[in-house]
Amino acid sequence: LVPLTTRRTTFTDRNRNDVSEKWTTRGEFLLNAGQRIDPDAEDVQLLVTEGGDALYKPELRPASCAPLTSCFVQKGPAKQPDTCTKSWKFTDKQADVVDAIGWKTGTFKQRKVTGGLCGNKITFTLASGKNATVTNPAGTRVRESIRIGDDCASALLTCTTSASGKVRKCASTSP
Repeated sequence: LVPLTTRRTTFTDRNRNDVSEKWTTRGEFLLNAGQRIDPDAEDVQLLVTEGGDALYKPELRPASCAPLTSCFVQKGPAKQPDTCTKSWKFTDKQADVVDAIGWKTGTFKQRKVTGGLCGNKITFTLASGKNATVTNPAGTRVRESIRIGDDCASALLTCTTSASGKVRKCASTSP
């Protein structure tokens, strides 16, 4: 388990019925020494909870996106454990993968740092289509977790509601 820094998570509820039709989240987390992630070979789950209750928990398994061999596809250098820069991308225009209804796009990136070494920072951007159906957070605090295989990054987010009541914006404080 590593700390997650969520720059912004947004839930959009256009008709204000307490169910968001669309969400986005972006941020970063730091891997521990020797820790590696591989979204194209492992299950990837986004979990948003409030008071222990799941508001949304889509999961992309490598086999869920047939005929592709994985939902996340690695871009960049050949897939080697010590090669940097790495990025993984997921796109489902229909946002209809079983167990991840509404999840439309996602990217994870790991970059090289000074000296050519692999950086330990993973940045992410994940977004839904217009069919996400996420229960809106009722309060001002939610937990967001991203699980990739056995690795998990998690943060407590503070949320505010727009004046129109249609958008909830959430972000974490420093881990």
